[in-house]
Amino acid sequence: MEARSSIPAGCAQEILESAKNASDKGLSQYETPLSLAKILRTPLPKWIEVVCDLTAGHGQLAGGVADGATKDLLLCEIQRVQNVKLENRPLYQSLEWHRITGDVTKVYPLLKEINWQGDCFTLNPPFDLHFHKSNLEQLAHSDMEDIRTAYAADDPRVGRKQIDSTIATILIALDRMTHLGEGFLIGNNSTLERLIFAAKAPYGNLKKYVWLRIILDGNPMTKRDGDAWNEGFQTGIIYFARSHENGPQMTLDRVQNEEDLKNRLRIIPDIRHRLRNGPSVFYAEAASRGSTSTWEAVKAEWDASQRSKRTDYNIWLEEGIITRAALSTCGRAKTKFLSLITSRVDGWLDWVHHYRRGHARYASSMPRPLTMLWPAA
Repeated sequence: MEARSSIPAGCAQEILESAKNASDKGLSQYETPLSLAKILRTPLPKWIEVVCDLTAGHGQLAGGVADGATKDLLLCEIQRVQNVKLENRPLYQSLEWHRITGDVTKVYPLLKEINWQGDCFTLNPPFDLHFHKSNLEQLAHSDMEDIRTAYAADDPRVGRKQIDSTIATILIALDRMTHLGEGFLIGNNSTLERLIFAAKAPYGNLKKYVWLRIILDGNPMTKRDGDAWNEGFQTGIIYFARSHENGPQMTLDRVQNEEDLKNRLRIIPDIRHRLRNGPSVFYAEAASRGSTSTWEAVKAEWDASQRSKRTDYNIWLEEGIITRAALSTCGRAKTKFLSLITSRVDGWLDWVHHYRRGHARYASSMPRPLTMLWPAA
């Protein structure tokens, strides 16, 4: 199937710069029907307060996954679009939409810089776009060895300086997940097979993070002739988690329609604990705190960087003394993060000082590892 969609004039430059083959492929993007998104919610944890979509379109996928427990949707999309209208959602169930309009490969370094992390990702990235690796070089410094290895790997089909959009999106999500985090991704099944699941696949090391695999006959994301249910094309859906390292525990293939998918997923919540290994969000209060406010800080910084005129110097001096400072929300988030790093380093130095002198009460009170905050070099 050739995935292609037109390039809107208002963001043509951004789209053409986002991928080497963008001029040939366009947006290469299909939006997920709300009805399908609601079904794909089934294998995820019961409590999801915040949902993130890195290539969100109108927000149909994240919006469809949102239920009564969901409070915030964090969306990134390269073109400026309206949020989808969610029908039949009670007025008392508030839902806030936090949208960044920008290329996710360029927004990612900001997410990394202030250590933004999320618990739940719903992803339907563009099919077969060749993103520029240079925009994602921070992946080479991820705290996960498998991400660093995957970033360094070469896919002969796209060249050494590019990376497939599906793989890039998985890597960004894994890198920015909390240790409780998880999500799912919709893609071309042949792409997933070639890049992850086949023998000697260039990104085969990512397979171990997948705990559930679904193969749909056809592409329900569009109703064009030849792309609907039960046609030659196959859509792949993978559920993955940062803390799961045992590979796919179940594969549902030859799914014929939404009703078939709904029936076959019905049992998953009851056996999820057998399929999905590692820590997970079991109740609302266990979720990551502050992901929404940090996302808003990134949004403010991104919007400021896109303005033609910008003031980056927000310090007032009087006779050589700082009398006033105005940090952006992103600047405040970075300051808070760096303060946390500093206090953690000070804790380690203090512990080493006393431990070397044999102070018993320090011997069993080792500080939390720095790697929980700072990625490996």
